[in-house]
Amino acid sequence: MFAPRASRAATLSSPSFKILALLFLFASLSAVASAREQVVIQKGTNGNTQLRGGDTYLDQSNATNNFGSTTPLLVQNSGSNAVRRALFVFDLSVLPNVGVKTATLTLRVVSAPSSTRTYRANYVTSLWNETGASWSNRLNAASASTAWGAAGGDFNASIGSASNSASVTSGSATLAFTVTAAVQAWYNGGANYGLLVKDNTETGASVPTSFSSNEDATPANRPQLTVTYLQNVSNLKAVPGNGSIALTWTNPTLLSNATLLEAYSGVVILRRTGVPVDKASFPADGTAPSALCSTVGKGTVVFVGSATATSFTDNSSDTCGAPANGTAYYYKVFTYDSANNYSSNPAGLSAPLDGGSTYTAEAGAVPNVAGSTQAPQWMIATHSSTLAPPALTPGSQVDIGSDTSQIFVLNSSTGARLYSNVSLGGIITGRSPILDSSDASIGKQIEYVACQDGYVYAIDTATGQVVWLTEPGGLTTNAFQGGAGVAVKKFTTSSYTLTDDLVVVGTRNGATTTANRIFGLDGNSGTVLWTYTGSTGSTTALDLISSTPLVDYTHNAIWVTSHSNGGSTQPNLWKLNPNTGAVLFQTNLGGADIDSSPVLSYNNDVVFVGNNNSILYAINPVTGGAVTGSTVASFNANDGAIRGFPFVATSVAPYTIIISTATKVQAVSYNPTTNTFTSLWTSPTISSPSAPLVAFSLAKVYVGTGDGFLDELNLSNGALNKQVIVNTFYPAVVGDPALDTVSMQIYASTTTNDQRAYAFSIPF
Repeated sequence: MFAPRASRAATLSSPSFKILALLFLFASLSAVASAREQVVIQKGTNGNTQLRGGDTYLDQSNATNNFGSTTPLLVQNSGSNAVRRALFVFDLSVLPNVGVKTATLTLRVVSAPSSTRTYRANYVTSLWNETGASWSNRLNAASASTAWGAAGGDFNASIGSASNSASVTSGSATLAFTVTAAVQAWYNGGANYGLLVKDNTETGASVPTSFSSNEDATPANRPQLTVTYLQNVSNLKAVPGNGSIALTWTNPTLLSNATLLEAYSGVVILRRTGVPVDKASFPADGTAPSALCSTVGKGTVVFVGSATATSFTDNSSDTCGAPANGTAYYYKVFTYDSANNYSSNPAGLSAPLDGGSTYTAEAGAVPNVAGSTQAPQWMIATHSSTLAPPALTPGSQVDIGSDTSQIFVLNSSTGARLYSNVSLGGIITGRSPILDSSDASIGKQIEYVACQDGYVYAIDTATGQVVWLTEPGGLTTNAFQGGAGVAVKKFTTSSYTLTDDLVVVGTRNGATTTANRIFGLDGNSGTVLWTYTGSTGSTTALDLISSTPLVDYTHNAIWVTSHSNGGSTQPNLWKLNPNTGAVLFQTNLGGADIDSSPVLSYNNDVVFVGNNNSILYAINPVTGGAVTGSTVASFNANDGAIRGFPFVATSVAPYTIIISTATKVQAVSYNPTTNTFTSLWTSPTISSPSAPLVAFSLAKVYVGTGDGFLDELNLSNGALNKQVIVNTFYPAVVGDPALDTVSMQIYASTTTNDQRAYAFSIPF
């Protein structure tokens, strides 16, 4: 029986009814995947720490002063050399896998201008830090500062055009900028260096405005970035069969502290034969999903699914054509909502930030290859080139450096970004070591990254926060080509007298062939503990270093290889004291440059070094001479430079060493008792093989190739066991792989026409 109208109204407005209604609404939303969402990123609200965020202002009249700890922030025009500009960077870690639809920067006005001013939010193009940025400089470090390219900040005013401008009046309480294009650029391959707010007309009488900073005592007053977006699907897998490929995925759910704007409607899947779907191929926002088998860019629509769809099998029932055995097929999955927004970033940005699907989920597979099938466990577009092996926390994390000055931090099982890319100041070309928090003296899971901007960075891999950065002093472009070596104090002997871990890096300063340097840095602070500088005078000349230093715990030494000044007798192998940097030994091996890194035998009784003239050497780590006798033992591989590093594949003597050269992989045996090398096998011809890796439990050797494969060779004889296709349609150069024996996966990145990272299960 219905209650009278007044009674029903009272019932509907009662607290208990409202709670029940909210619970029902929450349950309904929880049962349906989210789509276009909105989140407000602001330090101190909703648990947002903004560890990687920051703000400051630049003052032309105090050109070297830093105001990073100051509130409020000032923006000002002036014809009297007192222009002021504000800088903001937001930590986007809460949005690691999204397509951005809109973004707004909102600032709270503390002191309004006396007359209306029009300001603009500009896309910043250089790394800066909150404690170092000033009108003149963008970074400070333990021993040096780095200037802006142009005083007052480096920025690109063309990204976003006039939409980035907004006016503030004498009565304004807030100022909001549309910064959609800038945020989309960060998600389309650009490094996130934040935004610079300046007056559009910086001449004339001074009219200042001040804004709240992250140091404001009231969190709600601090700068905020409001982003609307669609999440991508996760856990995308492609399982090939005989003439079929089965795709499965997990639909997104509403992110914490986000607001749902439009309901999720489903997914659209594009397929491309032989080559991954490029980032310029994506559905257009505001348009309904295209018909099956229609073309979107260079992809074909093979599936349009509902909000509940979590799988699709591409087989003979597919009217667009079933997958053919032996051919590679690649898929890209887009979520979309009830307003036909898609999980892509709209086009319109300039290259290389153009295109609209950098972060979209991708998968690939090859059905029924020679009686078996193959597919990567995951693949991710980095839209950057790298040949360096990824850094690993085995079984959990893969970190991939790039030539766009970023580190992609991925879940090793799914390939999903653990947080937004870490943006640094230079290209990363060497492998970056990661130390477990229980081993590192700094007490964090820490990654040490050496970049071509001349800086070394210590990154907390749990958050992506830069713990410290150091510019060891006066370095030029391409300062660090190789990775950092780390002497972990926990594993050293009593001969090691330093307080903390030691990070060792060598320079690749192409401006000199004699005065390159080796730095020893404190692992906890980045402080320069010692420097060896090559010289043609009182010290020995040092040519450029492309390799990663080797830490020799048994003999308390650091081994470094270098070039030798065009094949002269200048030293190319160095042994240093880790406590002081003093040179303990140096020699010239074969009158040739060396780009590969030195390695130790498992018993620490031999150092193996390969030079660029195809010669592999065995060296006594105590004397620098042969293990026995007076002559350094050598083996001529007769096939160009030895790449990456020799890999010692056995734990007892005689040692088996695997090397890669220009066109092949070779195995040799070294007997330290007789000081002799013996050739064991040579692989079939391989296009530009990468450095080799050995999976001991499988007795397999793995290398990337210059024509788009990962090869699996038998350790016993070098025969090709199997290979997997990475990208052979537009042949990609596959870089040095990394082996994860916890997950039993191999990871590799590519360059040239592909620019992605891949994970494959081993054995193939």
